[in-house]
Amino acid sequence: MEQGCWQTTSLWLVNNGYHVSVIGRSAHRMEDLRNRTTKPALLTPILVDYCDIALLKEELEETLAHNGPI
Repeated sequence: MEQGCWQTTSLWLVNNGYHVSVIGRSAHRMEDLRNRTTKPALLTPILVDYCDIALLKEELEETLAHNGPI
């Protein structure tokens, strides 16, 4: 699978101890990303179609409540 810039950056951040939340629509691609990190607990997947603004807002609020502010 081709690795995009956001994937490379996300993996680098997680593998260096940063907590990263990633918004995406594809469960398969998100699972692939989680499988490539050495610290999957630091990666929070947000599976949502970001065109659905109401659901995106709800998911972001939940993530912020759980993981703290950005």
